[in-house]
Amino acid sequence: MDGKKVFFVGLVLLAVLFAVGVGLGAARREDGPRPSRYGPSGFERALGGLLKPMKPRAKLAGSSFAAGSTTRVGPSKDEPMRIAAFRIRRDCRLTLSYACAEPRPRSGLVEQEWPPEDEPPPDPERCSFVVLEPGGTFTFGDCKAAGHSGCRVFVEEE
Repeated sequence: MDGKKVFFVGLVLLAVLFAVGVGLGAARREDGPRPSRYGPSGFERALGGLLKPMKPRAKLAGSSFAAGSTTRVGPSKDEPMRIAAFRIRRDCRLTLSYACAEPRPRSGLVEQEWPPEDEPPPDPERCSFVVLEPGGTFTFGDCKAAGHSGCRVFVEEE
């Protein structure tokens, strides 16, 4: 066989393998990837451990907050940005918002909301906010879950 014939036979074989692969993928009965199956890799966890001292946490007045409440975060002279991370119970549906205190720095982070309106959150049970140097106020919205009135938001320490 000359070079052209080998090339065309290889091309046809590649096309057949591609068609079989697409057919097998389309025949799967899954709705798509489930985020609960995937967690951070060992490398991501190790990197997170190394960077943890560089991500200071905001100090909040409590370890959990009821739906419909607010809490204030004080200013910080040492840290221009801090992280506030929350865990929401699986059966709760509520909104969280952060508003930076005065004087407001020039930043797109002076007002933050969760869940974002334009896209679903990657993890419906966890969220985090960047708290700017002057501090600010967190507002925990009313619970929107049907037949559920005891929604609580828990502060994540790590």
